[in-house]
Amino acid sequence: MHPTHAAPGPVIEKMRPLCSTAIVRIAALACLALACDDGSTGPDPDPDPGAPQWSQWRALPPSFTVYSMWAAGPNSVFAVGPAGTAARWNGTRWSSIPVDLFRDVWCVTGTAGGTIVAVGDGGATYSFNGIAFAQTPQVTAENLRSVGVASDDTLLAVGELGTLLMGDGATWTLEPPPVRRSLLSIWGSSMRDVFAVGPGGLIVHFDGAAWSEQTSGTLETLASVSGTAPTDVYAVGTAGTILHYDGSDWSAMTSPTGSVLQHVLASGGDPIAVGANGAALLLQDGAWSSLDLGTTHWLYGACRAGGDTWVGGSRVVRVHDGTAWRSEATGAVPVLRGACTEASGAVIVVGDDGYIARGRGDQWEVDEGVDARDLHCVYRSSSGELFAGGVQRLLRFDGSQWVVERNDIVTWYGFGESPGELYVVGSGGELKRRSGGGWTTVIMPRILDNLNAVACVSNSEAYAVGDRGVVLRHDGVGWQQMDSRSSVDIRDVVALPGDDPIRRALAVGESGSLFVLNTHGVSALESPTSGNLYALAQEPGGDIIAFGGGASMLRYHDAAWSGEESPVLQPLYGAFSDAVELFAVGGGVAGGLVIRYGPP
Repeated sequence: MHPTHAAPGPVIEKMRPLCSTAIVRIAALACLALACDDGSTGPDPDPDPGAPQWSQWRALPPSFTVYSMWAAGPNSVFAVGPAGTAARWNGTRWSSIPVDLFRDVWCVTGTAGGTIVAVGDGGATYSFNGIAFAQTPQVTAENLRSVGVASDDTLLAVGELGTLLMGDGATWTLEPPPVRRSLLSIWGSSMRDVFAVGPGGLIVHFDGAAWSEQTSGTLETLASVSGTAPTDVYAVGTAGTILHYDGSDWSAMTSPTGSVLQHVLASGGDPIAVGANGAALLLQDGAWSSLDLGTTHWLYGACRAGGDTWVGGSRVVRVHDGTAWRSEATGAVPVLRGACTEASGAVIVVGDDGYIARGRGDQWEVDEGVDARDLHCVYRSSSGELFAGGVQRLLRFDGSQWVVERNDIVTWYGFGESPGELYVVGSGGELKRRSGGGWTTVIMPRILDNLNAVACVSNSEAYAVGDRGVVLRHDGVGWQQMDSRSSVDIRDVVALPGDDPIRRALAVGESGSLFVLNTHGVSALESPTSGNLYALAQEPGGDIIAFGGGASMLRYHDAAWSGEESPVLQPLYGAFSDAVELFAVGGGVAGGLVIRYGPP
């Protein structure tokens, strides 16, 4: 669905997440100044402040949802979430962590001795072994919602129907339940002072000998509990509820929000609480005030380390470094393959694992409800309809969600359009045309190689390119294969403006290969690079830019190609431009990225 800020499930029936724990460097962009050498001496004049510039948009949403966070240090932050999601921040980027079971993981925490554990649905308990969260021997089938550190070597976990576990992270024992009601969060200053909370204002306390129920003064569901000492404990929940315990009694605190609060973190600095629709609160001088984290997504967890405060939620990770809040999704955005704009001006990007996001600058939303198949291309037709293609999927956006139009056993790589007809090309020489609301197979020469891109010069002239030097031409009646005299994989093709009969289209491919196409044939051009080239787009000034891997970037100007400094070091796989802006997308081990060329 697009977009959604809703919680993943009914809030009261299934609070998220329920953990309370005591406790970019992206390659710098090269700014390409546009200046002329007039032969004068002395300092270069200042660049035109209105000239197009390269910039990188760094605020794309992460591909995962975070239910809980815990930090072993400023360069070691752990996050867990739905369906076995786990990731680790190493000070530079996020990287995924394998999890033994494909279940929701609700909480992660660690001890001072270095033991790191997580708990989740179906009684699953995990221990981090340095590589993965490995399952430890299971002692219950009840869903576990929270795990906390009660002493240097003792961990407590709680869950549905009052389930209580005690262990050291490697082994667990099932303890008698404090109550026969669900427990959603646990926190303790020691084994003689432990609190757990749940629905209906439930608070239970362990004094080292026995559990007893305490009077909370509310019937709201309490989702999280955290403290700094036995006389300074906080609990938060539905309807913006905030309670404080002074060692004797619980009392209500004035809350600046009526939204559900999912998590409270008291240690490591001023207490912070987060929850529904981007709600974030900070306690200073005895009063809670609202924080602006720059998101309206649900927030589920928080942690602190080294002066940084981390907050995670539904496709969002924010960090405060003592100065300001920023998005930190480096490594958590999959490699991006395609881009276009919609009528509103928002940029839509697609990539691996079915990732679709739309936005501009630092404001982005993820389109939910798309399956995890890789997407390679996205396109806005002249009628304003949006289409996306990838592994066994052709998708169309119906105004509220993406719907599957075709699920052939084909990987789709590129769209092109002539008046009244939309084309898409894919693996195994597949080419389909959409007119009248449906897709039909185009009759053409039998091609078994992948077709990677298609470009329409007019309604009677179009070109498609593919692997092993495949080039096809459409003459308004049918498609014919052309002899490229090359065996390299040709990755993209773009129509050239104007009516030059010699230069109708340009194509690029592996090993820096460059081609010019016309109705009579295909000609290879001398290339300034040996790097692979993947995408073409026309920049606002009219030149054609070719993007590739290994920082390969070329400019086509006055019928000649020249090398140009790339604004990023990562490969760029897709590009799109209009009369004002050019966008290129790609990425590598540090995750997906979007760069823009246009007015400042």
